[in-house]
Amino acid sequence: MKTLKNESATYVEQIVSAIESCYEKNAEPTNAQLTELYSLIGKCICQQGEKAFVAHLAKLLADKLPQFGGFSMRNLRRMRGFYQTYENQPELLHKAQALGWTQNAVILDCCNTNEQRSFYIKLAAEKKLSKLALMKAIATEVFEAATQETVAKECDHCHPAVGIATQEEAVGTTDAVKTQCGTFVTVCEPLRQGDAPSMGDGISKASPDNLFRRLLAIPTAIEFTRKISVYLKHPSLQTQLFKPPHMGQSPPLAVMA
Repeated sequence: MKTLKNESATYVEQIVSAIESCYEKNAEPTNAQLTELYSLIGKCICQQGEKAFVAHLAKLLADKLPQFGGFSMRNLRRMRGFYQTYENQPELLHKAQALGWTQNAVILDCCNTNEQRSFYIKLAAEKKLSKLALMKAIATEVFEAATQETVAKECDHCHPAVGIATQEEAVGTTDAVKTQCGTFVTVCEPLRQGDAPSMGDGISKASPDNLFRRLLAIPTAIEFTRKISVYLKHPSLQTQLFKPPHMGQSPPLAVMA
C-alpha cells in the first residue's frame, strides 16, 4: 500500500467512530442517517486530501469493521463525490436524504447540474422509483422533455399567436404607421416622370425666378460656385437655367452676370 504523506490517523478514527455510532443507534439506519454518515466520510476524505487515502481507508475499514459492508473503494469515491456535490447545497442535500444510497449514487453518476439532480431527486421520491426505473428515466431524458414543455408553455403565455389582438389594440394602427413612416416613404419612393430630384431647401420645387434670387443672395463666391455646381448636375434644372428667354427678358445667366 502506498505510504501517505498527510496525516490520516485522525480522519480514520473519526470515520470509524461515526460508522460504529450510526449502527449502534440503529440496526437498520434510515436513508437520512446513512446519507449523513456518507457525507461525513466524504468530508474526511476531502480534508485528508490524498487520492491514495481512499485505498488506505477501504483496507482499514475492511480490517476493523468487517461486519459492515458498503465501504469499497468505489463506494468511498462516491461518498467523496457526494460531499463535494452537495457541500454548498444544503437544501438539495436535505432532499437527497429522502432517497436510498443506490438512487443517490445513480443521480450522482448521471446528472451534471443541480437542476437535473433536484428534478430526479423529486421524481424518485414522489414516484418511489427503483434504481433501474430511475436509470431509465434519466436515459430517456425525462428532465429535458419536461424543461422543453415548460419553456413552450411560458412562450405561449408571453407571446400569444398573431391575429388574436383585440379590437381596441388594433385601433389607430394605420394612422400611427403613416405618421411614423411618412417621411421615410416620401424620401425613398421612386421618382415619377417629370419630377426633379430633391436637393434640399425646396430647390427642386422653386420657380426659375426664385432660384435666381437665391443665387444672387449668396454672400460669398465660394458658396455661389458650390450651389451652381449642384444645380448644373440635374438636367431638369439645367433646362430651367438655360431655356430661351421670353420676349423682352434677359437670359437667366445674364441676370447672374
